[in-house]
Amino acid sequence: MSICPQADDMWFWASALLNKTRIILINKPFKEPKIIEGTQDVALWLTNLRQNQNDVQLQRLMTVYPQILFLLRKEQRLEWLKSFFLWPYSVIGKLGVRRRRLNQLTDNIIQQLNRYRLDIKNMGTAANAVAVTAPGAAITTPTWFTNAQGVGQIVISAALKDTLKIRVVNSGVLILYFRGEDKRYNGVRLPVQIDYQSIRINGQELVARSPIIVWYDKPYVYQMSVQDGQEITIQLKRRYHRYNKEEIRELIFKLASNLEYFDLFDVDTIVKYYATKIKSLGI
Repeated sequence: MSICPQADDMWFWASALLNKTRIILINKPFKEPKIIEGTQDVALWLTNLRQNQNDVQLQRLMTVYPQILFLLRKEQRLEWLKSFFLWPYSVIGKLGVRRRRLNQLTDNIIQQLNRYRLDIKNMGTAANAVAVTAPGAAITTPTWFTNAQGVGQIVISAALKDTLKIRVVNSGVLILYFRGEDKRYNGVRLPVQIDYQSIRINGQELVARSPIIVWYDKPYVYQMSVQDGQEITIQLKRRYHRYNKEEIRELIFKLASNLEYFDLFDVDTIVKYYATKIKSLGI
């Protein structure tokens, strides 16, 4: 009581240090307590802070227990040695985090560049529809694609080779829109190009010699008359589009800028990866 009569927190800290008891700092930010009006006429903080009694009591602690300074200096040296010897592991750890983040970003961008979109609708009456199956693909039935002429479905997939099965509900005219995804930057749609090397519908090849290149605003449209219950098989073979260096760099920058973990220096790395991917696939 004679050493720290008004600073129990300081006394507990010193006691823990002298007894080599581990002290853990709480990372959560300190919240100012709500003060009840009229209760602060007499308070420890008035004495300890405004009259510098914290300094007086700390000096008294150091005088009675001089080993506290030794322990503090020892702890400081240990922290320095720890940081000195462990810095390579710290650097490796940070590089590992960056590598994982870059891999995640690269996979995301490559997926965005490579996903095709196929809009399918059986035109006729409001009861006209299609039932689509495509393993691994995302299939949706958006409300805006439903009207008095039928119910449409949208297929999105990143597979370079894909097989889709369509079952027709009610006779009508089946319309297929082969396009890229709707990707935008600052509200402007991006020309994410999709190259179709082969489109086979029930075995009939639609691609003559050169690939059919599409994007969202410029789809390849195919239509055919269909009967109720008819089943249609669509086989697709695609390749990565061959952008020039400036096109792909600008496109990657705009696609990546919407992501939280994007770093401007990552763009060139992804550009090189995309070029390597094309070369390795030989397409």
